[in-house]
Parts: sequence; C-alpha cells; structure tokens
Amino acid sequence: MLKTRITELFGIKYPVFQGAMLWLSPAELAASVSNAGGLGIIASSSYLTADDFRREIRRAKDLTDKPFAVNVSLLPSRRAIPNEDYIRVAGQEGVKIIETSGRSPESYIPLLRESRAILMHKAARIRDLQKAERLGFDAVTIVGHEAGGHPGMDDTSTIVLVRQAAAAVKIPVIAGAALRTDRAWWRRWRWVPGPSRWARASCCAASARFIPLSRTLSCGTARRRLSLCSSPTGTAPGCLKQRTP
Repeated sequence: MLKTRITELFGIKYPVFQGAMLWLSPAELAASVSNAGGLGIIASSSYLTADDFRREIRRAKDLTDKPFAVNVSLLPSRRAIPNEDYIRVAGQEGVKIIETSGRSPESYIPLLRESRAILMHKAARIRDLQKAERLGFDAVTIVGHEAGGHPGMDDTSTIVLVRQAAAAVKIPVIAGAALRTDRAWWRRWRWVPGPSRWARASCCAASARFIPLSRTLSCGTARRRLSLCSSPTGTAPGCLKQRTP
C-alpha cells in the first residue's frame, strides 16, 4: 500500500485513478479498478436518463464494496444532460466521491453539498483549481495539453502544471494525462528535490491507459498492474502496456 493524502482521503490502496471516459467507463471497469486498489470512475454523461445512471451505479455497488466515483461533465452538449438529476441520484445511491469537470461547478454547489460526497474537480488551468478550493472542494485534478478529452488551450504539459498546482492550492492534487510509460506513473506523484508544496501530486490519473483492461475486466489483472506501476523504480515488466491483458 502507498500512502498519500488521496489514498487516505478516499480510502484506496494505490494512488491511481481510472479517469472517466464517455461510453468507455461502465460499472464493470470502474469496479474492477476499485477492487484492484485504485479508484474507478463512472462517466454520468454516458447515460441518457437519470434512471439509466442509477442502474449503472447499482451495478457498480453489486460488483465492488470498495470506493468508486462518478464524474459529472459540465461541458456544453448537443443533447440536454440532466446533471442536476445525476448529482441527486449519486447522493441518493450513496456514492462517496463525485468529480466535476468541464467548467465551473459553482452553480451546482448546493446539490453537491446535499450529496455529502467527497468532492473533486478536474481542470486544465491553475486558477480553476484555486476557485474549486475556494468553493470547498476536497481535491483537484490538473490535466495538461497532452491529455485526451478537453485539455484546455494553454499548451502546457501536465508535469509542469502539477508542480504549479501543488504550490497554488492546499488541497490534494491529482496529476492527470500522458502516462505513457510505467516510469511516468511514478514520476507524476513522487517526491522530487525542493519544497514539498512545489513538488508533490498525491495521485495520478489515466483514462485510455485502461481501455485494454476494459476488454477483459479482470480484477486480478488490474491488481497486478497497479502493484507493478507503484514500484519506485518503475521498471516492472508488463506494467500497463498498451495491449490486451
């Protein structure tokens, strides 16, 4: 077990998140990652109605007794997305961790508070993380320009932004994006020379890295790979290679 501020806050074994992916992070994948010691995240916008989303949360609860999260994307969409209903459902179903992303969650704060969940926000700019901290969020994720999805417009890499984020906010920081090698997982959150606030992320997150795992949804495979990528040397063979397990 690797202890960081995030593992203690969320009650997980490894400081590794499976990021939410539209259409690609169902209950089976999230539960598999959570059972392996990381944090699985279900993307709420993959479901057309709140009832569909409720059923998916219940499937995840049937598959794992470990913590998992749901992501609520606040990005504009061609179809109307009932984010208020998704947040209510997450609270009613007892989801312990809710992540918001895409734009400011300020207008949703009353609903998020009602859920009594641990709150985290994902953004690509330092000032957005600082605002999330002022709004009372418990953790933040920073993503650089090499991320998939919506990485912002500043053309700054995650490895640069994570140090700036750790210096700019007091709440735990999760480093997201561009974890192409096993060494990258370790480098994103390890101690490096210098004052700790400038140097440390409490967790790392990846999304597409888990797509091969979603083909088999093997908890044993997930646990083995999470353990390997937690090695300080980052040299364990087969660690999260981009191939089918």
